[in-house]
Amino acid sequence: MSSKDRKSMLDVIQETLEKKGKRTLINRILYVASLTDNLANKKDLLSYYESFFERFRGGEAVVTGLLLVYPQCCCHLVEATQKVINALLEDMNSNTGPNFFNEVKIVASTEDVPERAFFGWHSRVLSTGRTVPSNNNQTVVDYEPEIEHSDILAAETYLNLIKLGRRLSQIRDKSDLDTALDSLRTNFRNFIPSNDRLLSILQLQDIFSLEEFIELYCSPTNLDLDTEIVWTG
Repeated sequence: MSSKDRKSMLDVIQETLEKKGKRTLINRILYVASLTDNLANKKDLLSYYESFFERFRGGEAVVTGLLLVYPQCCCHLVEATQKVINALLEDMNSNTGPNFFNEVKIVASTEDVPERAFFGWHSRVLSTGRTVPSNNNQTVVDYEPEIEHSDILAAETYLNLIKLGRRLSQIRDKSDLDTALDSLRTNFRNFIPSNDRLLSILQLQDIFSLEEFIELYCSPTNLDLDTEIVWTG
C-alpha cells in the first residue's frame, strides 16, 4: 500500500464517527507566512484561496476563517475538517502549489473545536502597521510593545483572532459585515496583529514550520499490528 493510500489516525477516527452518525470534527489552525516577490498583486493570494476553497463548498466541509495579507507577510486562520486543512497545507507545500510563500510557520492548531469562531471565510489586504485616530483627528501608526516570550506572542495572536471572529459573527447583514471588515485597522485594532508582530513570529525557532507540521501531523500513520508480526522461535 502506498503512502497516499494509508490513512492517518485522525482519518480513522473521523470515519468511525461518521459511521456512528456523529458530527464531523471541525479543527482550527493559524499560520503565518512570509511572501515572495512573485506576489506582485496581493489579491492574487486571495484568488488562490477562494479557488481552492471552492472545492469544499457545502455540507460539513465548509471553510470559515480570516486571511489578512500585509506587504511582507500574511496570517490565515482556517476552520474546517482536518481533511480540508491537510489538503490546503499540502497544496501550499507542494511543487505544483502557488509560489507565493518564502516561509510558513504554524502558530496554533486546535482539534475538535466546540464551535466555529467565524460565520464565513473572509479576507482583506492591509497596509503595514495599524492605525488609530489621534487627538487631533489625524491618523498615526500604533506600534505594538515588544513581547519577550514566544508562547505568549503566538497564543495572544491566536486568541485575539478568535475573539475577532466571534465579534464579526454577530454581524449578519452583509453590507454591515463588509463595512466592519474594511475598518479592521480602526475599529478592531486590538484584535489584529501588526506586520511587525507577524514578522517576529516567523523568526521564532520553537514553533513548527509547514514542513515539520505536515511531517508530524498530516503524514499517514503506519502502525505495526500484532497480526502482522511474525515471531520466530
